[in-house]
Amino acid sequence: MNRRKYKNEDILNPPAYQATENEIKLAKARYAMENNIWEMIHSLIQYHELKNGKEPSFPYTEKIIEDNAKGAIEKWNKAMNKWDGEDDIIEAFVNNEWFQMCYVSGLSEIHSGDCTAFPSSCQRCHSEELFRIPNTATWKGKHEGHRLWAEFSADMDQHRKEEEGKNNE
Repeated sequence: MNRRKYKNEDILNPPAYQATENEIKLAKARYAMENNIWEMIHSLIQYHELKNGKEPSFPYTEKIIEDNAKGAIEKWNKAMNKWDGEDDIIEAFVNNEWFQMCYVSGLSEIHSGDCTAFPSSCQRCHSEELFRIPNTATWKGKHEGHRLWAEFSADMDQHRKEEEGKNNE
């Protein structure tokens, strides 16, 4: 039996993108650089500036900056201890299980988040950006995205109520 399609489902949930192994490696490298290595460098720069007399700016305090720098060094050391010198060093900076769960599987998620003016970031959009594939959120802005999401949600709710009514008969 085919599952009923909800209004706008094809727009909000286009076919999943199947990333190649090479695309996954490149996305992991981007993730390692953008989210881990750059974060460590930024923390160390802030710490260096603090120790050279620069006042912390909101929302940072001296303690936060010092804790972030310490955490950056600990993260670097953990990655270096994880790296065996043989494998790709990027693997030392990426939790593969988490990366698979969030980003690779994100390529098949339904759009729901900032792209649809829903108060969260959209995992699908984030994954598509990380993999550098064309964005599948094809609507023209958050207002239209919100309308599509609202119609989809209302249709799904209506269907659920109809099913509950059938089950109660």
